[in-house]
Amino acid sequence: MIPTISPLERAYLQGRFCSRLSTLQEIAVWFDPQSRKIFTRSRPYDPATIHENRRGMVAIPITAIFVGNYSHPCSSANFLDDLADILGDLAASKPTLTV
Repeated sequence: MIPTISPLERAYLQGRFCSRLSTLQEIAVWFDPQSRKIFTRSRPYDPATIHENRRGMVAIPITAIFVGNYSHPCSSANFLDDLADILGDLAASKPTLTV
């Protein structure tokens, strides 16, 4: 199933993005279509450890999709546009079933 973002989820994700960016200043962001959440790491981060629980950091699910890297100041519209592009790419690559 290809995820779509409702207006309520969009507002939640936008707020979460703004909060993390203002706290960390430079972040990498992933979106997990299963949990419908974003996950962040401050930059620079170790790609080898993103799927592990680390002190103070929750493991990023293996199903999460990388959205992008962002530095403060950055409009949340940039993040939402990138997320929409990724979800659109997922929808375009979804195999169709013909009978």
